[in-house]
Amino acid sequence: MKLGTWIFLFSLFFVWNSASAESFLRMRIYQQHPLWTKNAEQGSYMEGSTETSMETNLQGWMLSYGMLGLGGSTTVTEFHTGDKTHSLTGEWHDIGLIFGVTRTSTITLGTGNLSKGEGKVNYNVNEYIGSKVSGNSYFALFGLEYILPVNLDIIPFEYVEILVGYRENRMKYGGYQSGSITIDKALNVKSIQYLFGLGLVF
Repeated sequence: MKLGTWIFLFSLFFVWNSASAESFLRMRIYQQHPLWTKNAEQGSYMEGSTETSMETNLQGWMLSYGMLGLGGSTTVTEFHTGDKTHSLTGEWHDIGLIFGVTRTSTITLGTGNLSKGEGKVNYNVNEYIGSKVSGNSYFALFGLEYILPVNLDIIPFEYVEILVGYRENRMKYGGYQSGSITIDKALNVKSIQYLFGLGLVF
């Protein structure tokens, strides 16, 4: 069963079995983070029988009210295969559903669409650039709210959120060209990141 199907089923489960997030306005930012592991990027690229590690820089944000959250992310994924150096950039449109787990915690299940990006391959003295991109992502964020110890009128928010999560990106880059030289084969990449972030709850 595909991961997207699991996210849909989990969303239905939370709709029927838990209360939705209260009608708070939330502002969130997050990025890749190793958490309890050595590397934030958990994915790898396979070329033939050779497995290559990757590095991904991810920056994301989300603005939500009640259950619905809208946001965006940027990714830069780099790796090496033989004498080739790959750099893949992407801009994502994200949407998520926020569910209340307890009075002070939430879980967010979401998906993203790769709206635009660019692939670069440096090989020998040539740089090939690919502008045909597509992709989708799935992510989950667990949020733990921290109530401010004092109520100050000058501070407009009520809670601070600590966020940890997981994200999986499936990307396709094609149309590589350098001058009159083209590469017909598209590059399919799956990157996986652990996430850490902060949020403000108004």
